[in-house]
Amino acid sequence: MALDMKHLFTLVLLAPLALWAQYSDFYGKGTGTAEPSDSGEVRLTYATAKFGDLGRQNMKEEMNRINQEIESGVYKDKKDKDKAIAAAKMALMVAKNPIKAHQYGKEKLLKYSIKHKGYGGMMLQGFLAYVEKAILPHPSLFEFEEEKPLVNTAYNGVVTKIVSNWPSFNYRHYSVLDHIEVAEYNVRIEELKEIYANSEKPSKKNFESKEEYKRAKLRYEVICDSLDNSGAYMNMYDRVHLPDYVEGAMFERSEGDSAYLHQKQIEHRTVYGHSGYRTTLKWENDTIVCISDLYLVENNGSIFSIDVNYKGEKAIGLDFADLEGRRHYLSRFVDKHIATREILSEAHAGNHNGRPSRKSHKNPAEYQAAYDKWLKRFVDQ
Repeated sequence: MALDMKHLFTLVLLAPLALWAQYSDFYGKGTGTAEPSDSGEVRLTYATAKFGDLGRQNMKEEMNRINQEIESGVYKDKKDKDKAIAAAKMALMVAKNPIKAHQYGKEKLLKYSIKHKGYGGMMLQGFLAYVEKAILPHPSLFEFEEEKPLVNTAYNGVVTKIVSNWPSFNYRHYSVLDHIEVAEYNVRIEELKEIYANSEKPSKKNFESKEEYKRAKLRYEVICDSLDNSGAYMNMYDRVHLPDYVEGAMFERSEGDSAYLHQKQIEHRTVYGHSGYRTTLKWENDTIVCISDLYLVENNGSIFSIDVNYKGEKAIGLDFADLEGRRHYLSRFVDKHIATREILSEAHAGNHNGRPSRKSHKNPAEYQAAYDKWLKRFVDQ
């Protein structure tokens, strides 16, 4: 399973603004028209949709798809056809009850290390390596490739992805703050960075007295030490509740575009065998509709999370009713899959790991070159 280098929820809320695009009113908070369509078709809303019916429709369509594939298949001989029919019978059982994809899945140990190409940056989140045990679902439900997410594509085009995020551990013992304190802290650090960017390590020859030199040197070293040890961890409550995300407002995604948040929900879930949470954001932008579920747990100081995204392209006519139906259909399997994953071992980063210090260098440019060289040892592996 893939480890995503970016958390889906590392997003910045935008102040409410005029909505130039029309967004769905499925959840009662959009900007789209509430008028019925010209065809007279009954338009579903979150209040009127029967999710059990939507889920059963998904089941029927998946079973129809499998049967059609068998009927239209081209086989070399009877043995080949019998083999395909046997595989289809298993796929039909999974389609009828997706949780059987877990029952008929295959156990796999997934090993992650900064020694693997592309994983060096994990060290900056406090991890050198860890081993995860997971039951990979029956392939008729989700496709699996090493280093990539689990992917399911529905009969109607809804794409579901299960993505593991890099874990984090507060290996540098940063302060744990709420979201407001984190924002204020980041402003102060940016101001300090600006001061440092226009500074240079004091030299005795530039000062008329030892006292002036010592004061300048102390000031420079305090700034350097403050930046070298700068950092803050958001507390678990705010990681779960995402207070900056407001229903009926726009937010900026980590991909750089903006989106409209319809609904936010927080529920308890078992994650990696421990009591955790599922935070749900239901949002859309100009091209897609999406339901994003973040499964999050903290255990012995380590934070693990998994993103499950249900996405639909507006261009092919998909809407939130399609996503809700797919999510309802897959929900028992997804919850089971995430609950039963296990972390078997963890290797945490040390507090220093050879990281260069600012006060050991003459100026910001020299320090940056040293830092880039140090970081390159990890991220280019």
